[in-house]
Amino acid sequence: YNIDIFRCIDVTVFKVGIMRKVLVVYAHPDYSNSRMNKNLIEKIQDMDLVTVSNLYNKYPDDNIDVIAEQKLMEEHDLIILQFPFYWFNTTPLMKKWLDQVLAFGFAYGVGGDKLHGKEFMLCITTGGSEERYANEVGFTLPELLKPFEYTAKFCNMEYRNPFIVADNTINDNQLHQHTQNYEAFITQYINGESLVI
Repeated sequence: YNIDIFRCIDVTVFKVGIMRKVLVVYAHPDYSNSRMNKNLIEKIQDMDLVTVSNLYNKYPDDNIDVIAEQKLMEEHDLIILQFPFYWFNTTPLMKKWLDQVLAFGFAYGVGGDKLHGKEFMLCITTGGSEERYANEVGFTLPELLKPFEYTAKFCNMEYRNPFIVADNTINDNQLHQHTQNYEAFITQYINGESLVI
């Protein structure tokens, strides 16, 4: 693979033969009109050992089943939060999910060791290009995502570098390549393979 394809993904050597499970917690408030996120989710949602938890579909009233979501996290090895990057942050329901599901006694604090050793990463889409964020905002996208990295570390999870699809003006071929890369990364993670760059 070209090195640019996976430049935002950690290169980790896994033990061969270990099959790992992936949970994608997905929160897009307007899925039907999404382009980038919709294509990414549709590419991976039917993969074996991948569970997609679509928050806006599951909780139209915003009442999150905290116990069910915590159980999902416990059952998987890699937790991916996927969302469009809104105002330098996540979407409202994803923020509520983080506030309620990563609770004291579950994710941190006394007895809060249920996520220890799990892996955590983000898959985000942005309207602007990475260069625009760096030049106009003054911070790179990974820098703007630091609060999520600290959240993972506070819960004793291993933070993996984010999968970023930036610039909503990319053409269909470019978007297709991103979806292929996303699927390839998840496939290799599940199979316990190292990324070949």
